[in-house]
Amino acid sequence: MKYLKTFFAVLGVISAGLVCVLLVFFLYAHFFRTGTHHDTATADDVRFVFNWAQLGEENIKNVMHSYESARSMTGDHTDAYAIQAKSIPAGVLYDTRLWTRGDNLSETERKGVAFVTLFTGQFPWFPDKQELMSGNIYVYCWSLVFHGKEAAAAKIIFVRPSTNTVFYASVKT
Repeated sequence: MKYLKTFFAVLGVISAGLVCVLLVFFLYAHFFRTGTHHDTATADDVRFVFNWAQLGEENIKNVMHSYESARSMTGDHTDAYAIQAKSIPAGVLYDTRLWTRGDNLSETERKGVAFVTLFTGQFPWFPDKQELMSGNIYVYCWSLVFHGKEAAAAKIIFVRPSTNTVFYASVKT
């Protein structure tokens, strides 16, 4: 009888734990999970891009395009922005600790850019892989995550100095 009580007590604790986990999933799915947003980002929403890239948030002229996907429970998402800058400080782009010209990317950076373009190709306003890997674009890989030899997540900032345009892509699968 003593073992039976212990068995039911353990079973009750496990069941309560499962109910709590299911409740968290339910609450997340209905209250915290946002839908997809097209062209709704403001300068305040994207200023982190200019801060990370040391371009100065005061240089944001306007957000031309934006796409923010819904988040999955594991954080999978695709976010992309096209931001018009007032100016691009030329000296910043020559800081090789941060920036690499698109035609001089390392193998790791190329894999990150290729990974991002798998998802940004759906946006006609986002440069394609060929342009991103050309001498017209400067690339700042803020974060690249690999599982084995394949990219699984990336946060990359691109600058096209000729048009004072900054592109940002964040992808996680």
